[in-house]
Amino acid sequence: MHQYGPFLVIVPLSTITAWQSQFAAWAPELNVITYIGVAAAREVIRKYEFGSNKRVKMNVLLTTYELTLRDAKELADIKWQALAVDEVRGGRRVSSVITHDHFRLIDSRTQKANYMKP
Repeated sequence: MHQYGPFLVIVPLSTITAWQSQFAAWAPELNVITYIGVAAAREVIRKYEFGSNKRVKMNVLLTTYELTLRDAKELADIKWQALAVDEVRGGRRVSSVITHDHFRLIDSRTQKANYMKP
């Protein structure tokens, strides 16, 4: 079974460039959108990449913890296939904002956290 997302990947801002490089190297066929910048820039991303009626055009949305909380309303409307959080900073708080029936929180720091449900 192939899953093409959408996947929400939340990382520290300082590592976003490294994550972009890894997606390009390991999954070049995926449409990875980096969701950062000022409010107007994020609005443009939502307008052109989120699609109409929440039928998203992207496979992966790469963003930061802070922007996930700031734009929680817009992000919560999307039915995410999975959520990956690098260096969980309040990951439980994020998972309470972004929910879905098949939601899974993946913590890159420990394997134990990967078996926990939000």
